[in-house]
Amino acid sequence: MSLAAFLLLGLAHAARPVLTVGADGSTPPPALPAAPPISLDLVDADLHSVLRLFSAHSGVGFVLDERVKGTVTMRLEDVPWDQALWAVLATHGLGAVPVGAVPVGQDATVWVVAPLD
Repeated sequence: MSLAAFLLLGLAHAARPVLTVGADGSTPPPALPAAPPISLDLVDADLHSVLRLFSAHSGVGFVLDERVKGTVTMRLEDVPWDQALWAVLATHGLGAVPVGAVPVGQDATVWVVAPLD
């Protein structure tokens, strides 16, 4: 299922106002929980492992589409973890949407990560 189809499906079942990431990446992402800044120094790290690092750091769960794959090389020091996450997703042509209805102003704790096609 494409990210756009997932967004439409999620919006159709939402009982409360929902913030969503547009398929073109133009709308701001929903709120992610606050977490301390993150420092990473990675060379050719498996993308799944990197997303697991973000999950452990933030407490956010990520469900990955089967097409999510690749490696990550990055060096960041004391940057907001969510900015680091969005940078990794953007460089791999990926987007993320919260699972279920996320009331406006609340944090989403489970996200689906999929290609932006």
